[in-house]
Amino acid sequence: MQNKILTISIAAYNVDAYIETALQSLFFSDNLDELEVLIINDGSTDRTAKIAEQYTKKYPDIFRLVNKENGGYGSTINTAIKIAKGKYFKQLDGDDWFDKENIKEFLEFLRASEADCIFSPFWKVYQHQGKKEMLGKYNPQEKRLSAKDITMYALTFKTTIFTKYNIQFSEKYFYTDCEYNVKPLMFVNKTDFFDKPIYIYRLEEEGQSVSKEGWLKHYYDHNKVTLEIMSYYKRNKSNMIFFDRDVIENYILNVYKTNFSIALELTQEINRLCTCYRTESLYELQRLIRESILKQIQEIDRKAHEIQEQYGISFLGFD
Repeated sequence: MQNKILTISIAAYNVDAYIETALQSLFFSDNLDELEVLIINDGSTDRTAKIAEQYTKKYPDIFRLVNKENGGYGSTINTAIKIAKGKYFKQLDGDDWFDKENIKEFLEFLRASEADCIFSPFWKVYQHQGKKEMLGKYNPQEKRLSAKDITMYALTFKTTIFTKYNIQFSEKYFYTDCEYNVKPLMFVNKTDFFDKPIYIYRLEEEGQSVSKEGWLKHYYDHNKVTLEIMSYYKRNKSNMIFFDRDVIENYILNVYKTNFSIALELTQEINRLCTCYRTESLYELQRLIRESILKQIQEIDRKAHEIQEQYGISFLGFD
């Protein structure tokens, strides 16, 4: 069997309306044998697995279906890392897809590269509006990273980064892509840049966890992931290899700020409901949620101050 250059892990949960597009974007004639596609079916109850089986039966050396109980986004990455054979590892959501025009050239780039992490631009597609924009296009003169460049869509890691440092991601939570953006990056020594977009990120689909409604519904998950990122940073800061500490710390700060924004939005929504309906049960709900949010914010604030005191990162005065 030919050595695999790139493992693509597809997080697939009830995406039968989209998975065909994702898989088709990875199918091409040249150098296909250098690609490993792991379709991690996270307990789907629709036709996701049946669609994936059409590819695994026809191209068993490239496509592999792994059926598992539902464990959340992080569990799909954990599962894929354990069996990945590629020199490099890239994550793909089952409702997104890759730029077919550039993936072949990307494979050639990875074959020659020895970097621990490759950054590449990505497309953000506004499906209902029929428009798209490219993000993450770096300045070839500067090649300097910033916190906004740290996103799952732009990152491709050497697979050995995950195994060497025993990197695992939280399970049963949304927003664990934030962990994916921090944990392996802390142990990256050498980076490189591929200047053509690979990932195509679908937006404005009902139910996506990045919508405002998703943020509010899954605030508890975002809070847990925020705490995990901050705790992981604290535990591993002394062993960090990544050359630009400010980039990672600013990214963590952005996650921290987002968590507070969600808490404020949630509080305002509860206030609106209480104003509209003025029932005792809603006022009691308001009190309980406020207390819960306050406790969670206090826990994050405590973690932030611990890190601030130990490492000198300022989480206060956001502007």
